[in-house]
Amino acid sequence: MGADEHSVFPLSECEAQELKILLCVYADDLALFHVHHEHISNAEKYFQYRDIHRKYRQQKPKKQEAFYESHRMELTHYEAAERYLNAVMNGKTGIPLKAWKAERDKLNGEKKQLTQQYYALKDEVKEVEQICRNVYSILREESGREQPTRKHEHER
Repeated sequence: MGADEHSVFPLSECEAQELKILLCVYADDLALFHVHHEHISNAEKYFQYRDIHRKYRQQKPKKQEAFYESHRMELTHYEAAERYLNAVMNGKTGIPLKAWKAERDKLNGEKKQLTQQYYALKDEVKEVEQICRNVYSILREESGREQPTRKHEHER
């Protein structure tokens, strides 16, 4: 095939490998983005309902149950967020909400860039596949034309 090989098949093995790596990086970044999103969501619920939880704790024991019932949704969200954060924080006391948001924003920017690269490479792969189909179709047509002429040559 020689020099024309790259013009007929523009996606080299290196580019195909790059596409595979890009897909893996994209999947990893997307998973990390979702993890940070979950951290942030729970931290925001924790902070949003923390004052209600404090008020609940300050209630006299006889009034706590009534207070809990009147603020069940908020306290349930707070308790779930607190359990989640305790599991995530591994004993750390400060919630790094700003750091999580910064990392999420960074990952979101990378995700946008990787998405653009992914779709560009995906379009290139489609073009290569179409070129391959066309080349194979032409080769089949040419081989079909050559075979009958050979039969006629043998009959003479």
